[in-house]
Amino acid sequence: MRAEAALGNRSRWRELVKNAPFGCLGQPHEVADLVAFLVSKRASYVSGAVIPVDAGRLARNKAS
Repeated sequence: MRAEAALGNRSRWRELVKNAPFGCLGQPHEVADLVAFLVSKRASYVSGAVIPVDAGRLARNKAS
């Protein structure tokens, strides 16, 4: 576990979450909503796209 490696105690995982975008972890339904869109006819023009589901972390890292 990351908390154990970074902080020496796996029960301290909440300390890692405070650095997450929006201060919380993503939920499965948030990823499922994107998947549902991508398999729908509404996404028929989407092809070969890489869509990060990371609350903008990738964009913030590129800006730094």
